[in-house]
Amino acid sequence: MAERNLNVFVNGPGIIGRDLMRVVYEHRGLPIKIVGVNDAHKDYGPKILAYLLNFDSVYRNFRGFRVGVDDVPVESDTTRITFHGGRESIGSIRFPDAKNGREIKIPVFRETDPQKVPYEELGVDVVYDSTGFYLVRSTAQRHIDAGARLVHLSGPPKEQKAEPGKPLEEKIKAYVMGVNDRSQDPAQSPPDLAKDPIYSGASCTTTCLATLASALHKKYSIQRGAMTTFHAFTNDQATQDGWNGALERARAAPVGYKYSTTGAARMVGEVIPELAGKLDGSSVRGSHEAVSVVDLTVELGGKPSAEDVNQFLESVADGVAGLEYKRLIGRLGFTGQTLSSSDVTGNPLSALVEGRATKGVDKNTMIKIAAHYDNVKMFTTRQAEFMIEHAIPFIESLGTNVQAKYG
Repeated sequence: MAERNLNVFVNGPGIIGRDLMRVVYEHRGLPIKIVGVNDAHKDYGPKILAYLLNFDSVYRNFRGFRVGVDDVPVESDTTRITFHGGRESIGSIRFPDAKNGREIKIPVFRETDPQKVPYEELGVDVVYDSTGFYLVRSTAQRHIDAGARLVHLSGPPKEQKAEPGKPLEEKIKAYVMGVNDRSQDPAQSPPDLAKDPIYSGASCTTTCLATLASALHKKYSIQRGAMTTFHAFTNDQATQDGWNGALERARAAPVGYKYSTTGAARMVGEVIPELAGKLDGSSVRGSHEAVSVVDLTVELGGKPSAEDVNQFLESVADGVAGLEYKRLIGRLGFTGQTLSSSDVTGNPLSALVEGRATKGVDKNTMIKIAAHYDNVKMFTTRQAEFMIEHAIPFIESLGTNVQAKYG
């Protein structure tokens, strides 16, 4: 049990940033406190943030705190909060908490420069950056320089572009819960956040694929494989045909399928080094709003049958496969049911294997496996788990007990 709450600041309350807030406040008792939000978009502010937290087209109405037909749990407030040095929020959002009779007030900022956000005064432990703008070390470091202790990126890190006369930075390390955050071994040491306070939560597809691949590789040894993710549409796609730098994303998101690219399979090689260069894949953008499916074809050592593979994956999901798979319990799931993507909306499992889709090809030379995942709710749940399991012990190891001064 944590001695105090982890103070988290959300930089970029888009779909992922907002859903992390929902996960925190819909699950009462999580030792996480949101102490501030920053959105540099000129048209956004407390009012629309409160609205989008209350009402979600996919996950429906906010389930935190008050419950009532006419009650609105999250309210906006245009009252500004002033910090030392004359820095101001543009307002705040308020969570009336009927559980203990108090009100949680979260300041909202509109800053393009992290140096202008009063992290120290807010007592920020972790900046959860879901803007997609700070995916190389030098840019993410700006949050640390501004007073944050840790930077947790919601997107996969990028390679720094080579510039003449400038040394390349070390790429930010990505973690997938249950896979490489303790190398699947509870006896292993956790990530060294004191040495490297900037890290990434990888991506939703990498999380699903790495979870599935880690179990298969440990049991059978993956020789090689290819993956296609049938991916839900995202907000970087056009709702109607329109301009986009990626041509396939310039077409209307809800209409038809679009073959696209993904780095998720290659990134599994960073999460599981033994698989580097052995997996690759592509993406097909579809018309579902939240749930995706990984279709993985692999060559496995020993040429197990589809029935053998299903039996093994089901044992991992049930927690009876052995200690080495313990950290996949509650993250890798298995079902013999026939699923539609809509059945998986809101499911927090990293990978839900649909057993009936598992097939052996050419006398089991290759095995084909399908796994569903909610690319928002699953992903934000894993991010909250990482904070609880790894960020909190690190903050407590510092011997400090900084509490938010505002809120």
